[in-house]
Amino acid sequence: MLTLMGFMATYAGMIYGDFFALQVNFWGSCYDINNPRQLVSEKNLTVSQAWVLDRRDPTCTYPLGLDPAWGIAKENMLTFTNSIKMKLSVIFGVLHMSMGIVMKGTNMIFHRKWTEFFTEVLAGFFLLFFLFGWMDVLIITKWFMTPDIQDCSSRRDVSPLETGVCIGQYKNRQTQGIIGVMVTTVFQFGAYDADLKPPQVPLFGDSMSGQFLLGQSLVYSAILLIFVMLCTKPCMVKLGGSPHVHEEIEFQQVNQQDDN
Repeated sequence: MLTLMGFMATYAGMIYGDFFALQVNFWGSCYDINNPRQLVSEKNLTVSQAWVLDRRDPTCTYPLGLDPAWGIAKENMLTFTNSIKMKLSVIFGVLHMSMGIVMKGTNMIFHRKWTEFFTEVLAGFFLLFFLFGWMDVLIITKWFMTPDIQDCSSRRDVSPLETGVCIGQYKNRQTQGIIGVMVTTVFQFGAYDADLKPPQVPLFGDSMSGQFLLGQSLVYSAILLIFVMLCTKPCMVKLGGSPHVHEEIEFQQVNQQDDN
């Protein structure tokens, strides 16, 4: 147990890139941390109080864990690290719930309770993945979206007061938020504002309409599975009697054998 605790602590330290709350740099940052620069407005050439770090290579990816450059980002480090913790928690939570469903499924197969297997295990498994599995897909998809924020091959207008934004920065800022997608998926059946200006960049697929249809189909399927889980077994028991011997009889027989 102590060995596993030490292994998990070491793994967490590698993921968050720190040792006793001190930032460590194992493989070299993808950002030029030795040459920070201040932002300069292109309109009035005023110098901002914010400091930025330029990427050394747009295709660079830190091999394992958090890039050490985030350890010196004072303004948005907490927001960024909390976002990573939340997303990892969702992914591991879905994995843990999936393991529980699989274990229940093996028990149902062993006891040959096929009604429970199809109406509870399989239906619950698909219900989990149609909702929270979809969220995991969005999280992983967003992690693999790597817009080059320094790409200025074209420019887009974000608002009447903010025009001529580089296309890389525009894609980075207008990419949909995962929480927003999940809220619209569940409460608005995947609907989105087609007239929203400026238009958002979809997380999944090439168009907002395609993502809308996929989210809508997942919500309808999840609602159908809820009725399957709640209504199928009670209706079968009501119409055809109990599908198996009552559990209390089995427990009574076991207790009598133990007494003997």
